[in-house]
Formats: sequence, C-alpha cells, structure tokens
Amino acid sequence: MGLSIWATWHLPASALKKPEPSIPDLRRVIGHRHHRADAVEVWRNVVESGVLKPSHPHPLHQLVYYSVYAGWASADRGPPPYWFPDLVDAKRTNLGKLMETYGPSLLGSSYCDPITSFELFRQFTVQHPEGMWDMVSGSVLNIAGMLSVANVFSKKSDENIAILWRDEGADHSPVNVLMVANAIDKFFSKGDPIAMDMPMTSTAVLIIYLGIIIAGCIVVSIADSFSAQEIAVRMSISKAKGIFTQDFTIRGGRKFPLYSRVIKGSKCKAIVVPAQGNEIGVQLRNHDLSWKDFLSCTASLPRPCSYVPVYQSARM
Repeated sequence: MGLSIWATWHLPASALKKPEPSIPDLRRVIGHRHHRADAVEVWRNVVESGVLKPSHPHPLHQLVYYSVYAGWASADRGPPPYWFPDLVDAKRTNLGKLMETYGPSLLGSSYCDPITSFELFRQFTVQHPEGMWDMVSGSVLNIAGMLSVANVFSKKSDENIAILWRDEGADHSPVNVLMVANAIDKFFSKGDPIAMDMPMTSTAVLIIYLGIIIAGCIVVSIADSFSAQEIAVRMSISKAKGIFTQDFTIRGGRKFPLYSRVIKGSKCKAIVVPAQGNEIGVQLRNHDLSWKDFLSCTASLPRPCSYVPVYQSARM
C-alpha cells in the first residue's frame, strides 16, 4: 500500500492548511505493515501510535481509515472497528460483566477476557441460545416503565413533552398513561394478553399501548383493516382477554365501522375509544365499556395517575 492513499483520496484545500502527520510516521505505521497484517491490526497500530491527532483535519482521519479498510468485507464482517477500548473499560461494560461472570463456566479454559474471547463468546451464544437465556435467568424488564419515570441519565423529567397532538374540531382533556394502567388493573390480571385494533393515533400508541405494558400485560396488535374473520383468528391464537378499539375509523372525512367488525370477531370485553369528540357513536354490548367509563373507574383511587410498572420475566 505504501502511501498510495494520498493519490487515491482527495482532501479539501482547507484540510491541507492544517497540521499534517509526519509522512515517515505514516509510512512506518501503515505502509510496511499493511500487506502482512490484518486491517484491524493495522488500524489498531495507527490508533495506538498516536500518529493521527485531534488537531489533524477530520478528512485526513477518514482518508487513512478508509484506506486501511479498503478491502474490508462489511457484508460478512460488519462495520470495520474504529475504537478499541482497553481491558479495564471493557470489563466495566454490561457485556463485559456478563462475560466475566459466565465466560469461565461456559467456555472453560478457552475464556480469557471480554476482549480476547469476544468472538468465541458470541459464537457460543449463537450455537447455544438456551445458554444465553440461562445467563439472564431471573432478570425482569418493562420497557414502557423506563419511559414513564424520570431518568437522571437522560436528563428527562416528568414534565418533558413526549408528543404534541390535537384532534381536528375537538380538544380533549389529557389522559395519563399511568391512569390507563390503573384502569387495566380493574378488569385484567398481570400477564393477560390484551388486543388493540385501532388506528395508530396518539391515544393508541402513547396511552393504551404503553399502559398495557406498564400494567404487566401483553399487547396483541391487530390491524384496523382486518375483517371480522381475521380478527377472530388473531384473538383465538393470542388468547386475548380483552380488546381496545374505536367506534369508527375516519379516512378523508368519511366514517368506516370498526367496533361492529371487532364484536363479530371477538366475544371478549371491548373498550371503545371515540374516533371524534368525547362520546362514542355506537351502541355497546352489555359487557363492553366506553373509553370514558373505562377511565372513570380510577376516580376512587387516591392517586389515579401514579403507578409502579410491573416488571415481567425476560423469558416470558
């Protein structure tokens, strides 16, 4: 390779006015090693040598990087490495801690450390996926719960805006996702599958979907374009205990029935959200609830907008 990179890559004139690394240093680090060593090792040598400095123009860093990895097979090997953490940093990562805990027992004497044994550990998890689940045995999670609480690391507070939304022709009172989780507790049990068959509105995505997850239940997504028969199939396969839906869907100012299709495909309790305004426009079955009545069941709670997310097993 030598220093042919200078001829095959173009640097903008502004970059050439900035300090450049020593040509002999680059030749020493790259030129005489490239044909003998793997590109990763060549780039590692460039990084560790310090021949490229922050004061050098970014296009120069790119020039050397892409030239070293010119023959890299990204499709087979993934993106070429740029940064190499030291062993201390590697052991502090979540993956490093996991490997240090389970690597010796899973890989025996073949395990060295998170950096040296990374590829060996990755291959083991691919070939023995059940072993990976054993490593997280006892772990719990609730991704929606992470969104509902203030996080000092993301500098997020309870007052941060998640989304701005306004329905045409009507302003609704705000509904807290935790209020929905409390209402779900009144009618369902932890771990219950609960279906959703409605358009992807802010109420559906940010309120109902997250509310189901926070309450420790399972979301069963059903397209609002499905026929009654298709809805019935999804409800049967998922064994859903209930379903959130709308009275209608609105497209181009026209109303299309949705609730009527849902009740043909399911006998489960349906909670029906109005497509427009605050009142639903259909006659409900005796055991179904309007969105307003569903939320009103939290009125007796001392803190209807407070809820501790339910963390379910990662193997659920």
